[in-house]
Amino acid sequence: MAFFAQYLLVLQFISFIISAGLIALIVYFLLNTETVSGPLDHLTDIFGFKNVSSSRALRAWKQIKKRLESKDKKQWRLAVVEADAVFDETLKISGYNGKTFDERLEAADHTRFFNISVEEIKEAHRLKDRIVSEPEFPVSLNEAEVIVKMYKDACKEMCL
Repeated sequence: MAFFAQYLLVLQFISFIISAGLIALIVYFLLNTETVSGPLDHLTDIFGFKNVSSSRALRAWKQIKKRLESKDKKQWRLAVVEADAVFDETLKISGYNGKTFDERLEAADHTRFFNISVEEIKEAHRLKDRIVSEPEFPVSLNEAEVIVKMYKDACKEMCL
């Protein structure tokens, strides 16, 4: 009995270190799997924290790519709408203020876009507005791919 009493404090300390390490590993794995990060992203959207991280943006671009690979024309239209939304979110995250997309785009430093003109982005946004307001507005796969690529390139040029 005297042996355990002598080393009880050391054993408690070692037990504490091992427990803390295991808890840290559990938290790490929960946060880096979809178990927690998916619902957490959803909650941040609900409460208006709209923190679009690069991993979330990558997921959005993957979803857009899937829509373009579909044979359904409605999916192509959705790909354009979602690409526009991702770019608009990128403008907001980059600190460009404004109440509307056009105001944020005007506030953006136009020299940031090397391969894309602001007029092309505005035209793509007008097309997105027509897609939203006119349910039967036709969009070809080629048009959708060009617009999505332009938005994606613009996001890349903004370093997101």
